[in-house]
Amino acid sequence: MIVMCGRFSRYTGSDVLINHYGIDSAPPNISASYNIAPNQNVLTVYQENPIILTEMRWGFLPPWAKSHDAKPSPINARNDSLSKNMYKHSFQSRRCLIPADGFYEWKKLDGMKQPYYIQLVDEEIMSLGGIYSIYRDEAQSKEIKSFAIITTPPNDLMKSIHDRMPLIIPPGKEKIWLDSSSDMNEVEELVKPYPREMRSYPVSKYVNSPKNNSEECIVPIDENKVGLEENQSQLDDYF
Repeated sequence: MIVMCGRFSRYTGSDVLINHYGIDSAPPNISASYNIAPNQNVLTVYQENPIILTEMRWGFLPPWAKSHDAKPSPINARNDSLSKNMYKHSFQSRRCLIPADGFYEWKKLDGMKQPYYIQLVDEEIMSLGGIYSIYRDEAQSKEIKSFAIITTPPNDLMKSIHDRMPLIIPPGKEKIWLDSSSDMNEVEELVKPYPREMRSYPVSKYVNSPKNNSEECIVPIDENKVGLEENQSQLDDYF
């Protein structure tokens, strides 16, 4: 089963991220990742005065979980589920941004699933809207920060590919999203399909396996080759 949003890329470097989000510093040795997958540690932006760029685990682990590897740990939180107990506190006070350069979605074509890469038209950094939690592992005396990406109904571009899309916070609204003291009416107004222009193109099924993490993942393929590759099982086995 394909989940949405289940894979994305982030190859923008630390200097751009620091400038874009107004961050004082960033973790050392930030490397590009063209195929970010669930359960990985992912660069995430959150506000704790100041705004912080750090790694969090992709897969929401609520504070009341029985263990650090409790299941399920959802990677997505639907916009219509944010008032539920699972997410309510995080939506109100622990919102985060996940920097991305684009994300992948798989379109059903003749019984197969063809990956597409989706970007902002101007190719600027894409701020995926998320919520995070802090789980305190008493046995190991450590905190685990984890997150889920919020999803919304599709915008006009995404309707032809999938029935959901990740929440994207527009430039200029990111600080409202990060600030836990923001008016919740303003925050809730941001939870909607991205209204600005985007673009998509088909890519090779090389991206199906999270073991493949190179620029080849985002290289466009000839439209005539869509659906002709034979490595579908890698994707089905992963999800």
